[in-house]
Amino acid sequence: ANRLREKHERDKKAIADEMALKKERMAQNLKARLAAKKQRKLRATAAAEEKQAVEAEIEDEMRNEMEKIDSEVSHEASEKLQQQQEREKEELAQVEEARVAAIE
Repeated sequence: ANRLREKHERDKKAIADEMALKKERMAQNLKARLAAKKQRKLRATAAAEEKQAVEAEIEDEMRNEMEKIDSEVSHEASEKLQQQQEREKEELAQVEEARVAAIE
């Protein structure tokens, strides 16, 4: 009976040791998997932040270039309108001169 009890105790201890080892291996495996997942997520986050920074930089450049284009086009339109007004004045003056000459 004693020997049987000792055998059962050894078997229980062997099972407990085996389960402790299994638990330790599973915990190490889990830690390794989660560490790898964390690294992937951190890299993805860094890439996303880098992408956002690049997108913001490009949007700023686009906005600045569009402002330059708007300014250039506005300036050119203003010059063309001024030239058009000067031509109209000249044409009106010529018409007026021709009218005055016709009256005389």
